[in-house]
Amino acid sequence: FAFHCGVMACAERKPAEPVQSWLPATGPALVVAGDRVTDPENVGALIRIGAAFGAAAIVLGPGSADPFSRRVLRVSMGNGLFLPIVQASDLTAQLMELQQAHAMQLCLTLLDPTAQTLHQHPFAPRTVLVFGNEYDGISPVVQQLPGPRLTIPMLNGTDSLNVAVSAGIFLHQYRSLIPAG
Repeated sequence: FAFHCGVMACAERKPAEPVQSWLPATGPALVVAGDRVTDPENVGALIRIGAAFGAAAIVLGPGSADPFSRRVLRVSMGNGLFLPIVQASDLTAQLMELQQAHAMQLCLTLLDPTAQTLHQHPFAPRTVLVFGNEYDGISPVVQQLPGPRLTIPMLNGTDSLNVAVSAGIFLHQYRSLIPAG
């Protein structure tokens, strides 16, 4: 099996850049956050979808797949090398910083019949969309953060969607209301 097709590389990871280096100080900004997204293919898809919809960065909490693993980079079609990726050691603290110091609205995406449906929500121009683990969703600690709780209405007894599919739907809705500048 030609695993590497004759091409290999060794690189040193650069340290994470501070928020100020990748987040515009004013105006619209979109950040995609993953809470314990463990499947490398889902992390790669989140990165690719985030890039396609103009996210300023991807923020991943502890327990998420390595965003620089071979599989993630392949699924992201290399976007992980260009889009800022923050591996937060404390996702809750990182999200609170984005909310409090950078005027970002945190939108928690949930499977919750009491949550507001995606199409009813008037997204703020500065938004963080938080997506949860493939099995458990967003952790209880992150769910305690202030912000709208949003869901995708589903029909025909469907109880959930893949995290990457959900992200595509949410990001498309955000961009339909807040066009890229």
